[in-house]
Amino acid sequence: MWALAVLTLVVGSFLAIVQTDVKRMLAYSSISHAGFVLVGAEAASERGVAGALFYLLAYTFMVVGSFSVATVVGRRGDADHPARLPGDCPGAARSWPWPSRCSCWPRPGCPLTSGFLAKFYVIGAAVEAESYALALIAMISAVVSAFVYLRIIVAMYMSVEEGDETDALAGAPAIRVPPAAALSLGIALVFTVVVGLVPSPVVDFARDALPVLVSAGP
Repeated sequence: MWALAVLTLVVGSFLAIVQTDVKRMLAYSSISHAGFVLVGAEAASERGVAGALFYLLAYTFMVVGSFSVATVVGRRGDADHPARLPGDCPGAARSWPWPSRCSCWPRPGCPLTSGFLAKFYVIGAAVEAESYALALIAMISAVVSAFVYLRIIVAMYMSVEEGDETDALAGAPAIRVPPAAALSLGIALVFTVVVGLVPSPVVDFARDALPVLVSAGP
């Protein structure tokens, strides 16, 4: 479990860096998130398993938000027009300024979001279980992941090409946002922010699920 967690964290984080297709970048980053879940499971403690469950629930809403933005930016489909860095991101910043930024904030574990608490709980469980090396690798992976999402944010708000003095937002085409995508992103955004500020109900929910898991086990 320890080796699998390390491999998942390292492969997911570092392969995400070299991607230019946004969805592929998010997919490799998802591998890294699975590694954080394994960090909590590897601790083999009540806190670790509860942290892993909390991470799974938090990540469900994080992935809905980020892939909603990437899908709408892609417009005509991945085969014809995949969302790529940096060219397509200014359009998202123009159409969805706050949602586009907020869809990236929780994934690297920025404070006051569910992503920060999810990483905090699983890494804290690893430290409590004296898996110091695994906790350190997880923290390094979190830093690498932060660079991945900063690339998207920078592409959204900086010039499309180096040396271009025009504002990327001014020339970016407006994107039509389907109501279903706006609704899914809104739900994900509210959950991410609310849980980041008031995590107790979700934490209690994860802890209450432990007896159910134990009773359902072999």
